[in-house]
Formats: sequence, C-alpha cells, structure tokens
Amino acid sequence: MPRKTRRSRAPRLLLAGAGLCVAGAALAADPLALRLDPVVVLAHPQDAPEQQVPASLSVLDGETLESQRLTSVGQLSRRVANLQLGDLNGVRAVYLRGVGGGGRQVGFEPRAGLYVDGVLLSTPPSANALLLDLDRVEVIRGPQGSLFGQNTVSGAISLMTREPGEDTALQVRAGYGDGGYGRLAAALDAPLAGPALRMRASLSLAGRQGYTLNQVDGRELDQNREAAGRWRLRWQPDPELRLDLAGDLALQASQMPTGESLSGTFGTGPALPPALFQVALNTPQTDQNRNGGLAATLHWTPGPVELTSISAYRYAVRHWRVDLDYSPRDYNLIDYTDRYPRLSQELRLRRDWPGLGLDGLLGLYYYDQRPHSERQLLALSEIGAVVPALAPGDFVDLYPEVHTRSLALFGTLGYRLAADWRLDAGVRATWLAQRLRYRSEVSGGYQSLGVSAIPQALDRDEALSLSPDLALSYRPWSQARLYLRYARGVKDGGYDVDTQFAPRTQPARFEAETVDSLELGFKSDWLARRLRANAALFVSEYRDFQVSQFQPNGSFVVPVMANAGKVRIWGPELELAGSGWHGFGGRLSAAWLHAEYREFKDGGGAGVDFSGRRSEFAPAWSGSASLDYRRRLAQAWLGLDTLRGELLYDWRSSFFTQPSNLPSFRADARSLLGAQLSLADAGGRVEWTLYADNLLDERYVESLNRATLGTLYARQGDPRRIGIQLALSF
Repeated sequence: MPRKTRRSRAPRLLLAGAGLCVAGAALAADPLALRLDPVVVLAHPQDAPEQQVPASLSVLDGETLESQRLTSVGQLSRRVANLQLGDLNGVRAVYLRGVGGGGRQVGFEPRAGLYVDGVLLSTPPSANALLLDLDRVEVIRGPQGSLFGQNTVSGAISLMTREPGEDTALQVRAGYGDGGYGRLAAALDAPLAGPALRMRASLSLAGRQGYTLNQVDGRELDQNREAAGRWRLRWQPDPELRLDLAGDLALQASQMPTGESLSGTFGTGPALPPALFQVALNTPQTDQNRNGGLAATLHWTPGPVELTSISAYRYAVRHWRVDLDYSPRDYNLIDYTDRYPRLSQELRLRRDWPGLGLDGLLGLYYYDQRPHSERQLLALSEIGAVVPALAPGDFVDLYPEVHTRSLALFGTLGYRLAADWRLDAGVRATWLAQRLRYRSEVSGGYQSLGVSAIPQALDRDEALSLSPDLALSYRPWSQARLYLRYARGVKDGGYDVDTQFAPRTQPARFEAETVDSLELGFKSDWLARRLRANAALFVSEYRDFQVSQFQPNGSFVVPVMANAGKVRIWGPELELAGSGWHGFGGRLSAAWLHAEYREFKDGGGAGVDFSGRRSEFAPAWSGSASLDYRRRLAQAWLGLDTLRGELLYDWRSSFFTQPSNLPSFRADARSLLGAQLSLADAGGRVEWTLYADNLLDERYVESLNRATLGTLYARQGDPRRIGIQLALSF
C-alpha cells in the first residue's frame, strides 16, 4: 500500500495564506503599488470582466502560467480548488467539483468541457492537454450551455491563446532540471502586411528521464517526451472585421500508461518488487497521444451587433499497450488504439440595447464526431497456469464506433432591473442522434469464460433535451456583486462498448444524466483593487448519474458502465488575492466538498448497495496558496536588477478512486510545497529562475485502480525536482 503521509496542517496554512492576502493589501501605502486588474472572460453574454460574471470561476493569466511553469491541464489542479485530473485504469479525465470522468471507451462523453479559443477539445487523449502560449485560462464551475460550445454538467476550462502582435517579437524559454528534465519553448510575432495581416507561431519541446525502474530490462518507464506547435494568422482589414486561421498539433509519449503494482498479480501478497518507483515487467509498454486541429474564427461587428463564427476540425488518437499481470510472467496484455475525429460549427450573435437596459446572445452549435477503437486483449504463453481455460494466443478483439451528431440552439438575455440589479436568463435546446456499430471477435478460450462474440451489433437513438439557467445579481456597491444562480445541465446518454459477457449480444445503452445546480456567490474588490475576495456556496443534484467502475466477474475484473441513480454534491469555495504591500502579494484558492451517492443500488453487483458512499475523485478539502515578493535592487548584478521570490503550496485531502470506497482505493492526503527565485532586468528582456517543486519530496499517489487479474496498482506523484529556467524577449 502507498506510504501514509503525516496529518496535514493544511487548514491552518490555508488560513495563514488568507491572512497574508488580506494583510498585504490592507497595509499598502505605496501609491504606485500593483493593483489587481480585471480580466475580460467569455463566461458572460457580453465578454464582461470576471468580477461581473454571476458564476464561480478562476482565472490564471499567461504570466502566472509561465512563471509557475504550468505546462499541462493536470498541473492546473495545483492552483485551482475543486479541480482534479482523475485516472480510471489509464484513462485520464478532468473533474470539477467532484464530478468528471470520461469512461474508458468511446461510448462515453466527458462531463467537463475543455476548449481552446472556443473550440471543444474534450476527449480522453486531450484530458491532460499541453498549455502552450496562452493568454489566460478560465475555469468555470457548474453547468454551462447557454453561452458557448457544448453542454457540460460540471463546468468548463477555456484555454485562450495569445493574439498575434503588431510588432516583430520573439520570446524564448529554456529550462533544465534534475532527472534529465529539459524544456525549450519559443513564440514569434511576425507582421506580414502591416497591422492588417500578422501571424504568431509557437513551439515547445520537453522531456525528462523516468524515475520508475523496470528491474527486468533496466529501463526507466515513465520518461516523457512532449512536442507541441501552434500557429495563428490574423487578417483584420478594418476594426469591424477580423478573421483568424489557426492550427495546432501536440504529441505526448511515455512508456507507463497506468502505474506500478501495489500487490501481487492476483490482488494478494506483496508487489513485485515491493518498493516505490520500481516495477518488474517483461512486456514492453507504450502510451502515445496525438492531438491536433484546424480552426477558422470570424468576428464581424457592424454597429451594435457582433457576429462570431467558429469552424473547426479536431483529431485525437491514443495508442497504449499495458502488461496486465504487472509481473515478469507472460499472462496477458492489452493493446488499444482509440481515435476521435470531430467537426464542429458554432455561430453566435450578440447585441445590446442600452436604452432598454437589455443585452443578449443567440447561438447555434453543431458537431459531428465519429470516435472508434481497435482494442485487443491477448493471452500470453503462461496464461494456462493461472486460467486453465485459456491457451496462449487466445484473444478478445473489439471494434466499437459511436457516431454522434448534435445540433443545439442556445441563448441568454440580460436585463438591468434597476441601477444595481440585473437578471440573466438563458436556455439551451439540444437534439442528439447516435448510431452504434459494434463488432467483437473472441477466441474459444475466452468464449468458454463467458465473453460474447458479436459479429455485428447496430443501434440508433435520438434525444431532445432542454437546459435552462437563471441568475439574479445585485451590486451593493461599485466594487461588489452578490448573485444567485440556478442552472440545469444534461449529459448525453451512450453505449457501454467495452467487453460484453453472455447472455448479452449487444452493448447496453445508458441513459442521459441531468443535474440541477443552485449557487449563491459574492464577488468583491477592496482597497482600490489591491484585495479581491470571492466566495460561493453551491449544491448540485445529479440524477441517472453515469459511472464507470471495475467489478469482479469469475477469474477477471471487468469494466462496467451504468446509471448510478442520484448523487448530491455541495460545498463552499473561496478565492482571495492581495497585492501592494512593499512588494508582497498572495493568492488563495480553497474549497470544501461533500459528494456522495444518495442512491446507487446494486453498485457493487446484485444486492450490493453503494448508497451513502463518497463519489470518486472528490476530496473533501482542496486548496492552494502562494506568496510572492518583488523588489528592485539598489545595484544591478550582471544587468539584472529586479528580484522576485515565490512560495507555492497546495493541499488535497484523501479521496476514493472507486465508488466502492474500499480502503485499497483510498488515496491519502498530500501537501506539496514549492519555491522559486527569479532575477530579471528592468525591461523584462532577460529573466533567470531557480525553482524547486515538491520541495519536501513528499510521496503520494495520484490514482489507485485494479487490473484485469486483480492487481492493485497506483500512479505515483512526481518526486522533488530542482531546476533552472531562462526567459529571453527580443
């Protein structure tokens, strides 16, 4: 089992972080002190500043992403409360407010939306997307659907890239750390025909050696290789018309798609070898992800009307191969390739009527996606010793495809009831059509164990859904806003296209999932915008909650996809930021979460009731705090005269990775401390940074799961890493 961590002092440390934010702002005496500038976000009918949006959200600007070296979606969970990157048997998914998941097969859609410049990315291969050349990240909590994009039930993460600049410029960042970590990133602004036609291109290359040793061949399995590129061409002949053409491609590769064993092959006895960061695998493993796409975005603003059109094509593919016995024996393996092609078209029309106190948005969203897989479970040379019914070469081959088309009409109307009161009402109507094609080829040995061979299974389904939302906000003074928001979200149904067992001759369909969410929030700026305090209290009720889990079935542990019944999630959230006291500043993001299955009959099989158990990947406490200090040096050193130091702390309480809530699926709490020190010149052209992540070298696990033969395994968190980074601007 994973090593237990000491009882954390995180609540006290988070309170201390809150005190630093408040005190630092309250003692500000310098009239030139930094202020917390408002950030304009998409989560509002009129692209309003974040403090005017009646919803709980967190915004990280590009400077924060770069200075704290946040290079993937998974790393955002270290800075944003109630955000997790979960891992279900090697398939990663974003969790917001304790709800997420994406299943482990193409018949299941993720609950949280992930967007880049308004284009939907959400697929399992892109769950841990690389963060390249971003202007900001918006994390919007709660059901979304009446403002942009696809309908989501837990929230959305919007990645907004940097726009092409009007002047030629080049930025370069290079980093090196222990464990063979290296990263090189560059971005170029290039005017092609004056300000009317300009381009921005960016590139990132990164890699590291592994820290998990395979005792069989002496290789380090979790070494990572990453490469990403993006270009954006802007044509703007006049202020009213703008056309952006963009493309991107990201490649990620490692040799450890799941984790290391914590038990013997069949779930009993010690792991082989019984040590952290060591495995004994005789079958080569691989995990390769490729994500890319093209987009054309048109903005036209004739008078009071703004028209936006986003046309996009996305393609994601993942190939992964896993040694399922987690030992040097030849029992079995899986070899999966999953592909996710998607076409989408979005139209949005905005208009305001100042004389009437009205503003509105009307949108149309269409997408056509055809995810499909080729998946194989293969018995190896020694399988007969543990499962006599099987012989070497026995196999289960799956070929599922779920073709989905969706058309949605959505809109929001805002009305200023009085000088300080505003009402926003929105609705989304969605038509969905799904077509299933499924085929499985199964050898005689696996058929004798009950696995169904299905020459062909076809099915069609259509559905209509309606998702309203309503927000009432009140401004008690100019820098404060109190709001009450209700929203309904609908997650599409789908098909359980994993391995089928007799007497089933066709994949089962699971029903659509709905959520009703109520949120009370308060947003405020104080002390001439040197202190920001935002808080929210929410409750969400899910019905027909879709859950993917693994249950024992004879000699194997098999995947099961079903509707769980009801889930209730509620809790408070707090965001504080302060800046301005003699160079000190700080931020705090904290949340407490209660998430449980109110009704989950037969959750562990016939007659096993999981009602009352906590939902998975939903820690009760999560939070992060940072304290930074900036100072101009009296005397420059090698031309560097600006000093910056930063302490980073994030904490997460324990959580379960399966709805069974068995102790073997409990991930312990973790507390991570980081620190960095930077020296830069006054113009920001050169900056050196020395950093340490996981400074105290805490051991922790990110996820716990059980493999086909019963092996308990875990994905370990990264150990301490120390490095240096150089940033140059020309």
